[in-house]
Amino acid sequence: MTRPLVAFLLSFLVTGLGQLYNGQLKKAVILFLLLLLIPFLFGAARFTTNFSGYTAMLAIMLGIWLYGISDAIIQARRRKEYAKKKYNRWYVYLFIGIVITAATWFYEKAPISGMQHFIIVSPSQLPTMQLGDRVLADIHAYREKQPDYGQIVVFNQPGEEVWCFRVAGLPGDTIQVIDDILVVNGVISESRHIRNVQIEGVPVQEYEEKMVSGHKHRIYSNQKAAGLPSSSSDKIVVPDNCYYLLGDNRGNALDSRYIGPVSADNILGQVLFSIWGRSYDRVNVDFRNR
Repeated sequence: MTRPLVAFLLSFLVTGLGQLYNGQLKKAVILFLLLLLIPFLFGAARFTTNFSGYTAMLAIMLGIWLYGISDAIIQARRRKEYAKKKYNRWYVYLFIGIVITAATWFYEKAPISGMQHFIIVSPSQLPTMQLGDRVLADIHAYREKQPDYGQIVVFNQPGEEVWCFRVAGLPGDTIQVIDDILVVNGVISESRHIRNVQIEGVPVQEYEEKMVSGHKHRIYSNQKAAGLPSSSSDKIVVPDNCYYLLGDNRGNALDSRYIGPVSADNILGQVLFSIWGRSYDRVNVDFRNR
């Protein structure tokens, strides 16, 4: 296997490994640190809270990755013969590759940048969110403010994966749902019929719901999922430090009507927008306006 090919493969797998292979330790460290630093800087500056800022960050990171590959190939061609360093061993490359991959995984899961990706795997947020949507959530959204009406949040449901619903009630609110219609502090949310549709052969009515805050979004009504009780609920006062969350797909959402209000301590952040999904029209869907 030729040196340029080895340099290409190493750089393709892990940015910086090609430079390490060529004996360019400093450059390898700089490239790797850049890939970690850029998401942190974009997140700290809150640039990634909009789609254009997020794509700009990805473009810069892609450019660094491509530069690392091309530079490694060029340098490997120029340095046909050179004295190998002590670290030019396959097991060193493997170890460093594992360390860098683990660091990148931790960086994403932490998440140090303040943003985290999620994949929508449940129909409970139809029609707002579609199955397969890749969405970005702001994990730092509620550091200095509280969740508000209409915002879509991700939260930890004990014993389950991360769930996603819309904020319908704040601490101290009196909440009731009557035939899928939300009532907050005695005020009935306005609803306007949009159309009748079928979801997997089940007839559903699509409505535009206007909350007491004025926030408007679409909901599905009357889609009954097996095993779920009535889509109405008893009147409840939301406890302190808790939020009442509802799915937009009212007939197919295991939300606060069944699991009760969700503690603020379990809320991870606010869903901002989609990155992509199963079709082109799912790119850059801003859920703050829906």
